[in-house]
Amino acid sequence: MAAASIHRTITDDLLAVAVRIKRDAGVSHSQIQTVIDRFASQQQWHDRTGGIGYPLVEDIPQDHRGEFLAALAELAPAPDRREETPRTLSAAHIWPSRIL
Repeated sequence: MAAASIHRTITDDLLAVAVRIKRDAGVSHSQIQTVIDRFASQQQWHDRTGGIGYPLVEDIPQDHRGEFLAALAELAPAPDRREETPRTLSAAHIWPSRIL
């Protein structure tokens, strides 16, 4: 008996969260937009906006979303973009007035 292929939908919300995680990690908007532009359907973007603005994750067809997530995962922050805040937070960082 052949195993049935399972088709899972990658939602717009999941793509938005993946992008937000990369932005929080220090990846620039232009790096992310380049990947979105590469995978977005120009026709879908044009139909949605009339060609105004930039393609969004919503414009990436379902059959390219897995590839988009893989390409997004490969992005790294530029070396000159260092975080000014520590990656681990202590109670003093979150609520400094409550630490004695």
